[in-house]
Amino acid sequence: MKKLLAICTGLSLIAFAAISQTIPIPTVTSVSPTDLFADVAGGTPTGATKYATAAAVTNVPGYQYITPSATAWTVTQSNGTSDIIVNPAAGAYTGAVTTAANPGDGAILGVVNVANGMGQLTVTANTGQTVATQPPSTLAVFIAVRYRYVASTATWYRVL
Repeated sequence: MKKLLAICTGLSLIAFAAISQTIPIPTVTSVSPTDLFADVAGGTPTGATKYATAAAVTNVPGYQYITPSATAWTVTQSNGTSDIIVNPAAGAYTGAVTTAANPGDGAILGVVNVANGMGQLTVTANTGQTVATQPPSTLAVFIAVRYRYVASTATWYRVL
């Protein structure tokens, strides 16, 4: 009986140790445009696994943060980036944003001013694209403009 109790106690301790272990979750520290990701369309696995490159994955929330110190600044939206956060050192800045070179259908471009008043903001289309409407002549603090890309017309439409 003592042997059975000792065996049960030992098994219980082993089971407890196994359950209480922390299993590390593998993480990715950086992604290159040619890395492949498994695509489970609609969240339901099917027979054949399909893959997409990191460059093909669009509309994933991402941002660029810029702190211009000159009175005029320019920035080009990175592929896969949806928001450009502008934190100017002083007011009356003029800015120019060029759209992403390879946006996917439905891609988003948002520009928000988080400090000081901003002078004129111009949005320039990348090669082969057009911008339907320019933003307002000034961009006050905490005001944003947002565009959505329609691939069938290669046009950025202002939606906010």
